[in-house]
Amino acid sequence: MTRPLRYGATYVSLLAKMPEDIARESVLLYAQAVVRGEKKGKVSVAFGEQTVFNTDVLKYFKGRDEDVVKIISSGMELDNVRDLIRDEGAFEQWCEQIDQMIEKARHGT
Repeated sequence: MTRPLRYGATYVSLLAKMPEDIARESVLLYAQAVVRGEKKGKVSVAFGEQTVFNTDVLKYFKGRDEDVVKIISSGMELDNVRDLIRDEGAFEQWCEQIDQMIEKARHGT
């Protein structure tokens, strides 16, 4: 049986070696690129979950940065939004909201 890849754990091991401000910026930039790719259909939700929107990254930032925790948690919901909400454009709208949250976290606007 093949074990599922856990890129999140690998990503967290890299984040742990960086200064905290660089780790934060790194995860925000990466999450933004992934969510924009998901919105355009160029990146799968599964890839986003494997790499950044997962419990490994969530646990790393829990207690360190609640803005990042909220963003990662929201990204973890993308699969549910896509599959359970039938409103036209709901998935894209959720992606846009996450993108705006990332912009606010990065630039304080």
